[in-house]
Amino acid sequence: MSFPRRVPLARRKVNYKLRNRFIGTGLAYSVGVYGLGECMGWWDKYELGIGHDNVETFVNRTQVEDEQSWLRWSFKLADRSQEKSKAFVDKKFVQNLPLGMQHFINDPKHQMDYMKKVELGLIKPDEESKMVDIYDSAPGTAPTKIKPEDLVSITSSVKPTDG
Repeated sequence: MSFPRRVPLARRKVNYKLRNRFIGTGLAYSVGVYGLGECMGWWDKYELGIGHDNVETFVNRTQVEDEQSWLRWSFKLADRSQEKSKAFVDKKFVQNLPLGMQHFINDPKHQMDYMKKVELGLIKPDEESKMVDIYDSAPGTAPTKIKPEDLVSITSSVKPTDG
């Protein structure tokens, strides 16, 4: 009775070329990422604790952090006062509005204190209405003249009810 027979196990075949390339690629990738991170400063935020008790290292590290913070904030808060910033934002806002809305906003008739200024005699009401030139056709042709009131249409989202 010679069964079950035990067959000796053969050595596993290993593709050394593939194994070495795989390991070499992994090591090269790791070293490359480390080197690139070191050049780009990705690892600066992780402290290793080297020279942690050294006062000079602490002062230098604090100075670098302060310089980086100062650069970040100086770009965010460009050297402007609050009034200049508000005037700049308001000017850009009005420039980006449609033409009719710009005339509507800048028209003194639609200002809140217009009637008070007319009563005090500071403003004389214009009897003739000004015309706005709109260049909506080919270059060299005469512009279309429209009243500023016709450039803005104020609509309501409320539907009229028949009741």
